[in-house]
Amino acid sequence: METSIAPITQTLTSFTNTLPVTTTSSLFSTTSVVCCFVNGTHFQSGDIIYNVTDGIGWCFTAYCNATCHIVKISTSCATSPSPSIPPETTTYSSSTTISSPETTQLATTNTDTEVPTTTYGPKCDALNPPRQPNETWQSGCQMCECESETLTVRCQPVTCPVSPPVACDQPGQVLVNTTVDCCEIQECSCDVNLCPIPMIQCPLGFIPSFTVSPDNCCPDYICSPMEVCVHNTTVYQPGSIIPSDDPCTFCQCGWNVDPETNLLAPECMIADCNDYCPEGHEYQPIPGQCCGECVSTDCVVMHDNITVTVPVDQIWQPPNDNCVKYQCERVNGNSVTVEMKTTCPAFNPENCIPGTETIDADGCCPTCTLDTKCNVQKNSTFLVINDCISNTPVEITSCSGLCETSSIYSAEANALVHSCSCCQETTTTKKEVTLTCADGSNISHTYIYIESCGCKASNCSGQSTSLKRRRRRL
Repeated sequence: METSIAPITQTLTSFTNTLPVTTTSSLFSTTSVVCCFVNGTHFQSGDIIYNVTDGIGWCFTAYCNATCHIVKISTSCATSPSPSIPPETTTYSSSTTISSPETTQLATTNTDTEVPTTTYGPKCDALNPPRQPNETWQSGCQMCECESETLTVRCQPVTCPVSPPVACDQPGQVLVNTTVDCCEIQECSCDVNLCPIPMIQCPLGFIPSFTVSPDNCCPDYICSPMEVCVHNTTVYQPGSIIPSDDPCTFCQCGWNVDPETNLLAPECMIADCNDYCPEGHEYQPIPGQCCGECVSTDCVVMHDNITVTVPVDQIWQPPNDNCVKYQCERVNGNSVTVEMKTTCPAFNPENCIPGTETIDADGCCPTCTLDTKCNVQKNSTFLVINDCISNTPVEITSCSGLCETSSIYSAEANALVHSCSCCQETTTTKKEVTLTCADGSNISHTYIYIESCGCKASNCSGQSTSLKRRRRRL
């Protein structure tokens, strides 16, 4: 017995849009306009809006026709053109609510309903353009065919492959459902808000950074090297000076990367100290400094184009000069040469007792036994008058020697009678010499030259000394 049911009731809204849209999923044509709007969804001319069955023999179809009107058709599923092929059933999710006068809910939003795979639509010649018998096409997510016997449209959902289960086991991944080509698939989506934030501590000279791999959702955090040098727990910028424990090593932060540390490598230079010292000096290091210094240790004497090294506190005398000696002394940490030159006194052989001329013990100056008689003594020296001096040594004479001097008692005078004589010049001459003054001028100077000396009587102070008589009492 057939059970009659009233056509389904549903609010359908349509509108006309002049914007042409090219599609291959239309029932009517490959080029149509978006002109029907139902429950927030746009449909083009020829699209099937719904195609459901009540499960007891009736099928309900609605489509958008060529004039942008919604056409609803109710047919008996029992009059299927292919009753010999039992329709298969599948789980079909519909978002359309269908109700009957008895308020029987046939399909609800987002509810799985057992519906036949095969549904029937309008006549093939009612489509725009009309469909030919056995012609197939895809309308939305359904494959449709024009039945050759009944010339009606038969549609069934697109067959979707069975997808294997998806495991989202990486950090930050979440499982989401996505519709691709009318089939719902599961895939892993990346939500960086779910990525863990690691507590990373980097060594000196490194900073935390992250890299993003196309195969991972969450970034990989690593310690990246900075463009710095690290020495003794101190960070140095490129070009800055790096202290060194070795005073002869000078280092600065370079630009080359050390392959072992991945940081910038210090560039060091070792100072080249010149340890050559002249004669009489010795190279000695200085504590805390790179290079040492030459310290004076001996004295160096240059005599007659001969260089001689004299140790400190020792005396050296040239073998061919007995009148000079060189002594090396330490003064304020330096070796100082002291020249000791003997200046011989004036020597005139005429003042000597003949045959007594000789050289003193040092072997430098002539000497003799002087004649004690009054005679001329000669000495050569530079004559200096004010700021003028003779150009050559001048022979200066003097009288020196013994003369008779006595003190004799005279009974007549009852006194001591003094007799005095002095060694003094007897004959003299005048000589002239040229003097050069400090301003460069020359003057002529005349001085007295003693030719001979003799003993001359002279007045003694107090010619006699009187004696007072004393009378002695008996």
